[in-house]
Formats: sequence, structure tokens, C-alpha cells
Amino acid sequence: MMFARLLGKILSMQTKTSRENRVGVEVSVYRKLIRPNRSLLIRAMLFLFLAYTAFALSLGIGFAIVGAWMVLPFMGLEIVVVAAVFYFLFQHAGDYELVIIDDNRLKVVRRRGGLEVCDEFQRYWAKVFLASNAGGWYPSRLLVGSHGRMVEVGAAMSEEARQALAGDLRNIMRR
Repeated sequence: MMFARLLGKILSMQTKTSRENRVGVEVSVYRKLIRPNRSLLIRAMLFLFLAYTAFALSLGIGFAIVGAWMVLPFMGLEIVVVAAVFYFLFQHAGDYELVIIDDNRLKVVRRRGGLEVCDEFQRYWAKVFLASNAGGWYPSRLLVGSHGRMVEVGAAMSEEARQALAGDLRNIMRR
């Protein structure tokens, strides 16, 4: 329930907004939520794993009844490997990056596998770099930061979306 409430708050912060501070002066705020593409929901992941396990066990038991009992340990090993992959996917289902820019600071909040890291930079000194690979084989890297401390943002985005985000961040930072 708490995760759903937090997710609702994060999703509501996806758009550019403005608000007033305590003095009554309007403060512009830019918020961008970046989430990796997760097309498989948690319930669907669980259903898929249970269906795969039932099919694999029935196949393994069928081979054991016929006399090929050595199939069962390998079938069990296969189920354990698939379970480990689904566990990894489950741990990273809530990953996100949140970029917040207000009048004084640039804040990047990254969540990876339950660990949340927050990096904060002064807006005046912060720079946006789009580092492209010289060979062109690898995707570019969008880096934000200042004073020699850089943070990569948008690693899960497509190349076009990353370039658009770099342009948006540069425009916002110039204001």
C-alpha cells in the first residue's frame, strides 16, 4: 500500500509545474520521471513463472515415469535459474530516475533495486553533457553534474529520447 502511494506521488510529478514559495514568489519547477520499459506486470510475471514451473515439472515427471529419471535434477536446476531471473526482474520493477530542477538546485534521484540515491547540485554550476561514443557503436551518455562530479541520467532511454531530454535540460538550465 505504501509503495502504491509513493508510486502515485512519483507519477504525479512527471509533468513540468510551477508553484509559489512561502514568500509568494513563483518558483519554477521542472520534474522528469524516467522509468525503464517494463511491459510485464508483477501479477503476469508470477503467473508466467507458475505456468512455466507446472509445465516443466509435468514434463520432468513424465520423463521420470518413462524411466529417464536423470531429467528431474536438470529440470529442477532450470526452474531455479528461471526463478533467479524472475527474482531479479521483480527487484528492479520499481526502478526510476527523477530529475528535479528548481530555482536553486538540480536534484537527481535514482532508484535501482530498492536502493535510492539522491545527488544534488547547485543549478548555477550544473552542466549537461551528452557524451557520444567516437565509434558510434554504443549509445550516448547523458551526464549532469558540477565540480567534477557527474551523474548519468536516462541510460534506459532510446537515443532520440535521450537527445531530447538533453535539449530540455539545457534549455531549463539556461533560464
